[in-house]
Amino acid sequence: MRIPLYIKGGMRCLFAFLLATTTTGMSLTSCVADNDANEKSISDYSDTDVKSYGDLFQVFWSVMNQRYCTLNEQSAVSSQTWDQVYKEYKPKFDALKTFQHTSAFTQQEILEDNAKAKQYFQEIIDKIIDQHFYVKITLPVSHSSTETVRFNSTLRNKTEYFPLNAHWNHTRDQLNLDGTAFGEITSDGFCIMGGYLKEQPGTYYLGFNKFALYENCFHEYQKSYLPDNAASTYHLDASKITDKAKELITDAGKREKAEQQAAQLLADMDSYLASDDVAQACEKMAAYSNQGDYSGLYALASEAYEVAPGLLKLLSITADASGMGEQIRQKLQGDARYQQMLSASGFANWYCQALADYLWHERELYAYWSDLKFTYNHLCVEGYRRLFLEPLAKGEIKKLILDFRGNGGGSVIDTRLLTDYLITQSAVYAYVRKKEDNNPYSYTPWIPQKITVTPKSLGRNIPTAILLDNYSASMSEVTTLILKSQGDHVKTIGRNSYGAQAMLTSDNEASNGGWIGNVTSYLYFYMPFSLTKDAQGNLLESVGITPDYLLDEMTGEEKEKLYQNDASAVDRGLKKAMEVLK
Repeated sequence: MRIPLYIKGGMRCLFAFLLATTTTGMSLTSCVADNDANEKSISDYSDTDVKSYGDLFQVFWSVMNQRYCTLNEQSAVSSQTWDQVYKEYKPKFDALKTFQHTSAFTQQEILEDNAKAKQYFQEIIDKIIDQHFYVKITLPVSHSSTETVRFNSTLRNKTEYFPLNAHWNHTRDQLNLDGTAFGEITSDGFCIMGGYLKEQPGTYYLGFNKFALYENCFHEYQKSYLPDNAASTYHLDASKITDKAKELITDAGKREKAEQQAAQLLADMDSYLASDDVAQACEKMAAYSNQGDYSGLYALASEAYEVAPGLLKLLSITADASGMGEQIRQKLQGDARYQQMLSASGFANWYCQALADYLWHERELYAYWSDLKFTYNHLCVEGYRRLFLEPLAKGEIKKLILDFRGNGGGSVIDTRLLTDYLITQSAVYAYVRKKEDNNPYSYTPWIPQKITVTPKSLGRNIPTAILLDNYSASMSEVTTLILKSQGDHVKTIGRNSYGAQAMLTSDNEASNGGWIGNVTSYLYFYMPFSLTKDAQGNLLESVGITPDYLLDEMTGEEKEKLYQNDASAVDRGLKKAMEVLK
């Protein structure tokens, strides 16, 4: 479902960090060192090492001992050292006897041990400081079944969630709907809205629910589309169809009908590809890459998609044309217009593959169709650039409200797509520390994270208010730290953010700390490989960014009114942001 904001005039939260693009003098590429603190390396564990609850705990504890990056800081929230955790809980897990869950145990015994294991793991993980961290553990639940349980830290109580799509109508109504606003909720759940506020001309509101700007609001279009080359090896026309029909179909009457149907299908495809609708869509898509006038891109792409032949919409088009001839033949099976052609199986097989080769290799259909479909499904690819970035660059946006409430983070490149325009001075915005080796308390020094001015910078400070709540996490927090490093013209408003700024990587061999993935089939870890402090040296993990203007939590009644777009609804966070910027 695509839910557009009205526009006139044509319109795993895997948190990577700004290592290569925003830091100086920084190397985080050391290989995993030999483990000095444990007899067995993490990568050497297998299911044969887990034969009991005691073994399960041993593997869990060893992974944490070798890879967890914040054991030093745990003392602030726990009365136990990690060694003391082992001494207390290893005997408790050893006492659980039903991990093999065979008929030697009663169902009640299996369930009792299951409950105790979950209690022990939760007690251990409850005070984990890292708010990105979780572990999924597979436990016996009956004689023949298991369950996989996810354990998160409950150290931080997060109470306020305010997703943009829930207050969409209310927020939309605060914007000028005069062709300067845009917004969309995509089929995969990305939600974005931007526009000037009615009450405060020149102040621009931009909110989105996750840092997925690059994959939804940007696209690398071709410089040109749909080449036509009659000299191509793969060129297909009526004369080739006639020649091949004579070669493959002996029955003259059947041959004539098959030839006519094949020629008509090709003519329909050519007619569409040569249509004004397609030409105008191609021109606008190419203009996006060629720095031309791409206004109206979404409207023209939508029209070209809507009038496309049904066959194109049925095909699961990929860059690899292998097998596309067979796919075309299968999609035509239910169409009465092509049954005579399809009944001549040898000719049909040749023709469908020849049509696929013609469309893919001569006309380069994949480039056109994939770009067209992307645009059709993402009106914000025009909106974000034409209705936000360009007015920003032109100086038309005088003040800015960034709504990160409910934004759980996402891709690092998204921060650059926003902050590169707003950075006016190089500054340290945070410090990062990771493990030196696999010993539990061996760390690197704290390494400064520096944002630098880029050629995209507007060269001026724009008064900015950032809205935060308990679910503003990861890239929402890092982006806030980056912008706050630029000066007092940036203010934060709302509630403490989530408190999860640690770095994650899916490459477990790239660092001595962290782990994402299984260690045996019983344990799945989602563990960052480093720890982050803000520019003032404060550890924000599980604490979050405390806003400059701390507001009382919204009541359930307040949120419900906003969700229902009640006439009496007031978004106190947005209202405060306007007051601060006034």
